[in-house]
Amino acid sequence: KLGKKDLFIFLVYMLMALPLPQIMHFVFRSWAWPVYWGDDGQDGFEPPPGDIWSWDYMEFNSVASDHRWYLIMVLEARIFMQICELVGAPGW
Repeated sequence: KLGKKDLFIFLVYMLMALPLPQIMHFVFRSWAWPVYWGDDGQDGFEPPPGDIWSWDYMEFNSVASDHRWYLIMVLEARIFMQICELVGAPGW
């Protein structure tokens, strides 16, 4: 059954996207911030976003927290298992 553990996984997944990287950047400055923000297609690199609370930052969010995929995969698997249990899908 889905429960508090799954809600916690989803909460951590969401927090890793928006407030957690910005808070870590505020506390630890450059130690907790990506060095590479992408290639601009010419000879240089993309500069960091000007406003870390705007959509510009969220476009580059996967650079800062690309490891979040595992959390959503675990949650999706648990939801899928719950749905299969509810509809009575046979086991393999």
